[in-house]
Amino acid sequence: MGTNLASLWTRLSRVQRIALAGLTTLAVIMMVVFATWARTPDYAVAFKGLDADDAAEVVASLKEKGYPYRLGDDGSILVPRNALAEVRLAMAAEGLPKGGAIGFELFDASNLGMSEFYQEVNYRRALEGELARTIASLDAVDQVRVHLVIPQQSLYASQRVDPTASIMIRLAPGASLTKAQIRAIRYLVAGSVEGLDPDNLAIVDTQGNTLASGAEDVTLEQALEISSQQLEIQRAYERTLEAKVQSMLEQLVGPGRAVVQAQVTMDWNRVESVSETYAPGTGEGVLRSSQDIVERYKGTESGVGGIPGADTNLPPAPDSPMPASEASLEETGDYAREESLRNYEVSRVETHSSNAPGRVERLAVSVLIDGITDAQHLSDIQEAVSAAVGFDAERGDVVSVKGMPFDRSYYEAEAEAMEQAARERLYVTIGKYAGLAILVLVLLLYIRGLLNGLRPTPMRVERPSLIGLPEGDRLEQLSAQRARQLSPTELARALQSGTETTTAFKPDPRLETLIRKQSEAREALAVPLPDKTVRDMEDARMSGIAAAFAEIEDDDRLDAEQGEASLALEARQRLQRQVTALARNEPHAIAQVVRNWLLEGK
Repeated sequence: MGTNLASLWTRLSRVQRIALAGLTTLAVIMMVVFATWARTPDYAVAFKGLDADDAAEVVASLKEKGYPYRLGDDGSILVPRNALAEVRLAMAAEGLPKGGAIGFELFDASNLGMSEFYQEVNYRRALEGELARTIASLDAVDQVRVHLVIPQQSLYASQRVDPTASIMIRLAPGASLTKAQIRAIRYLVAGSVEGLDPDNLAIVDTQGNTLASGAEDVTLEQALEISSQQLEIQRAYERTLEAKVQSMLEQLVGPGRAVVQAQVTMDWNRVESVSETYAPGTGEGVLRSSQDIVERYKGTESGVGGIPGADTNLPPAPDSPMPASEASLEETGDYAREESLRNYEVSRVETHSSNAPGRVERLAVSVLIDGITDAQHLSDIQEAVSAAVGFDAERGDVVSVKGMPFDRSYYEAEAEAMEQAARERLYVTIGKYAGLAILVLVLLLYIRGLLNGLRPTPMRVERPSLIGLPEGDRLEQLSAQRARQLSPTELARALQSGTETTTAFKPDPRLETLIRKQSEAREALAVPLPDKTVRDMEDARMSGIAAAFAEIEDDDRLDAEQGEASLALEARQRLQRQVTALARNEPHAIAQVVRNWLLEGK
C-alpha cells in the first residue's frame, strides 16, 4: 500500500502535489474546527442584573460545585444550556441570588428581645422586598426599589393619615412600560399594602421620568383610553361601510375604478330618562283599601241643670232625696252612626329608558367613479349606495356620487417599476445559479484533471533500428506502413503478401488471431510493471509468435510441395524466417517493436 502511494505521489506534477496537499490541510483544519465546535457547549444566561454581592456569591457557589460558567459583558452569568435548570435549582436551594432585597425570610430568625418598633420596621422592609421582587419579574423591568410610608394608626379618625408609596424602576435595555402595565403596577402595590390608595402612589424611572403621580394621571389615562377606544370603534365602522360599498361598486365598474370614503359621527353620551304617566280610569277603578265604621247607643239621658258651683257637681249623700229638678231632667233616647271609606288606585305608567353610547348621529359617504359621466347612471349608483349604508334624511345623512377620469400615470409608473424590479431579481437569480453552475463545472474539471494526473503515464519505448539485419529494410518498411495507420489485419496481410502493394492474398486467420490478442493486451503493456514481469510476458509472447510462425512455415512447406508457392510466397517465407530468427536471438527488440505498434494504435 505504501509503495503504491509513493508511486502515485512521484507521478504527480508539482501543481498537483501542491493542490493535493492544500486540500488535505484544509480538510484536516475543517475537521478540527468542527470537532472543537461540537465539543463546545452552548451557553445560556442564568442570572442577569445582579448586584455585586449576589454576583460574587453565585460565582463562588458555581466554582465550589464545579459548574462551568462565563461572565457576560453586561455582568450576566452564563452556564451551559443543558445544565441551566440544574444550576438555577442548586442556587435556589442556597437562597441565591438574594435579589438585593430581603423578603419575609427576614423573620426566619426570631429574636425574643425584639421591640414593637423593630418589628414594624422589619415588616415594612420585608414587604418592600417582596413587592420589589414581584415587580422585577416583569420582562420590561430590570431592577426596582419600593419605598413604603406606613404611619401609626390613631384612635381618632380625624387624625388618621393614609399610607403612601413610591417606586423607582430601571427598565431593561430597549424596553418600555405601557400605560396598562403602569396602572397594573399601581394597583398591585395598592392591593398589597393595607389602606394604600392608588392615588397616593408615585412611579418614576432611573432617567427621572414620572410614569405615574396621582389621581389626575389615572383620570387622564382613563379618559384618553376611552377616547382611543371610541375612535377605534368609529373608524372600524367607517371601514366596514367603505368595504361594503367598494365591494358592490367593483362588481359594477370593475376593480380600481371606484374610491369610497365614509365619515361617521357618533354620540357617545349615555342618556337615562324616567317618565311617569297617569291615565284616566274607566268605572270605579281598582279598589286599593276600604274602611267601615258603625256606632249605636240606647238609654236615658240626664238633663243638664242645677245651681252652678261645687255643690251641684258633688255626688249627693246616700240618704238625701234627689232634687226634683234632676228627676225631671232624665229622658230616654237612641244613637246610631255609620261611616264607609273606599280608596281606589289611580292608573299610572312609569317608563325608564337608556340610550347606549355609540349611536350614529350623522353619516356622510363620498364616491368617485372613473369614466362614468351619464347622469342617470350616477343617480342609480347613488340610490344603491344610499340603500347600502342605511341613508336617513332625518339625521342629515349625505351621499355623494361623482364621475370623473382618474389619473393613472402614477400607478402605471409603479407597475412598470415593479416589473423592472421583478426582471432585475430574475436576472440576479439567473446569474446566481449560472455562477454556481460555472463554479461546479470548474470544480468538476479540476477534479477530473487531478484524477487524470493520478493515472499512470504511458512510456514511449524507442524502437531500435532494424537496418543492417537480415531483411531489416523490409521490417522498416512494414513499420512505416504501421505508422501510416495500418490496422493489425492490414499488417498481417502485408506480412503475408511480402510486398508494399495492395495485391490481395488470402490472410492467414491464425496470424490475425495472434495480432488481435496482442492488440487486446495493449492496456496491460501501458501499465508500468517490474522488469521480471515484463521479461516473462515478453518471453511468453515471443514463444507464441514463434509457434505461430512455425505453423505458418509448415503450411507453406506443404504448399510448396504441392507446387502452389509463388515468388511472393518465397519472399514472405524468407521474411518470416528472418523475423523468427530475430525473435529467438533478440526477443526484447521484438517486444519493443510490438509494444511500440500497440501504443501508436491507441
